Amino acid sequence: MKLSAQVAALTAGLVVATAAIIGAAGLVMTRNGLDDSIDRSIESAVGPLRNDVPAAEATCGIDNPKSRDRKPGGPRRRINREVLVQCLDATGSIME
Repeated sequence: MKLSAQVAALTAGLVVATAAIIGAAGLVMTRNGLDDSIDRSIESAVGPLRNDVPAAEATCGIDNPKSRDRKPGGPRRRINREVLVQCLDATGSIME
């Protein structure tokens, strides 16, 4: 094979490898950015319940066991349009 053909093949290989590396890096950065964005939106939506036990208990109906909003599969409360809370006990089972 001629030297010019070898140089062309080497250059083409480097271009393909570079494109693959850039594509993979872009994919990872995009995925991480989307994950962070989703995490931030969830945190902002349920943040008030995170460390406020009375508010969390009220949301789950623990303070009012005869709540009319209790449904099969555990108590659920819609905090806002975007978040639906389902309450779990200490073992991770859905509260009935």
